[in-house]
Amino acid sequence: MRPTAWLTFLYWDLRAHPGRAVVLATCTALGCFLSALAFQALVYLRTDLRPWIESLFPAERLVVRAGELDLAFLRFETGALTPETRDQIAALPGVRRVLGQVPARFPVSANAKINRIDFSFDTDIVLHGVPVELLQFDLEPGTRFAWTPGSTEPVPVAVSSYFLDMYNLGLAEGTGMPKLSRAAALGREFTMIVGESTLGLATSKGTPRHISCRVVALSSNPFLVGVSAPVEFVEYWNREMGGDPAPKFSLLHVDVADARDIDATVDAIRALRVRVEQPGTSLEPVRAALGGLEKGLGLAVLLVVTLAVVGIVSTATVGLRERRAIWGIRRTGGTTRAALLSLVAAEAALIGMAGAAVALAGLVTTLAVLRAMVGEWMEQIASIPGTPLALSPTAAWATVGLALVLVLVPALAGAGALCRREPADLLREQNA
Repeated sequence: MRPTAWLTFLYWDLRAHPGRAVVLATCTALGCFLSALAFQALVYLRTDLRPWIESLFPAERLVVRAGELDLAFLRFETGALTPETRDQIAALPGVRRVLGQVPARFPVSANAKINRIDFSFDTDIVLHGVPVELLQFDLEPGTRFAWTPGSTEPVPVAVSSYFLDMYNLGLAEGTGMPKLSRAAALGREFTMIVGESTLGLATSKGTPRHISCRVVALSSNPFLVGVSAPVEFVEYWNREMGGDPAPKFSLLHVDVADARDIDATVDAIRALRVRVEQPGTSLEPVRAALGGLEKGLGLAVLLVVTLAVVGIVSTATVGLRERRAIWGIRRTGGTTRAALLSLVAAEAALIGMAGAAVALAGLVTTLAVLRAMVGEWMEQIASIPGTPLALSPTAAWATVGLALVLVLVPALAGAGALCRREPADLLREQNA
């Protein structure tokens, strides 16, 4: 069949049965729209939410604290986490690495300014010194998180995303202060005053110093509440302000080589008279909840697709019945099976793409409405990972693929069966 004749046949076939094409496109659009909503949620759960939660509570991570003794309503440390303790744990079988978290042993405050409205405030802060490995899931690729004495560059720091949430949803709401989005917080510079407290706490041994800092990450790590700076920075000022030359750790983050053997490692570490926590154990209920939600969304997609297939198959079957006579005539006139199949495939692809376009338009509109309703509120919560209300390219392509499969498979299956029959049989059955 010549291309012009093929296109003419396709045009007149669609024009002769507009109702059938509309029904097919409507079934496809409705099924794909509902599936697209589920795809959007599934992609967010699998690519943003689940990895974020897994990074907060890795199954292979242990958290070690110094031994403590409760006396009445007070709690006393019965030991200290020293470099020797770190080295002893690192030498244990099954331990892959040990990351030390160093607390600031001097008063620390900060002065932050919002230049656009000429507003500033002072506050005490909790400062940790951490290695860059503890922030690997929070730092953008290529971001530098290091410090050397004498450097004139602003000190890179990570601020707890929970702190930003408390500011936006608490302090800013109650006092009418301006709110900060995640994007506004990143890159913002403030002045850290080491050796000085706004609460009248005991001063340090050294003269307070004003140091410029730049926020390079918002951390969701629950063990890094406050401000995290490079460990070299905190150790340096501990010596300068606290006169404490020997580094001491508030926490040791221990990564094991194999999470299946973690119990043996826990017992070996506890033998050193320290406390050991397994953050990953608290994640099991969350994993189960996420798994149940993902299965529910998958079942919803399956149900919607099944209902859409029923409508599409029944409509396509009626359409194929109507074509038997014309196909018999064209086969008698020399039209090949491949030409007829390509005609059916092109028609189905056009209908599928129309249905996919309507479904994607509905998904984009739904996401836009949700952003208008809750987008501003969600932007204020820095601890929400990713952008759940932004159209996912993966969900969009999955919707297009589903639309094509829904229309093409039934159409080609029925057309293939008809094409295998002889032209005389098609004419005879039509006349009967």
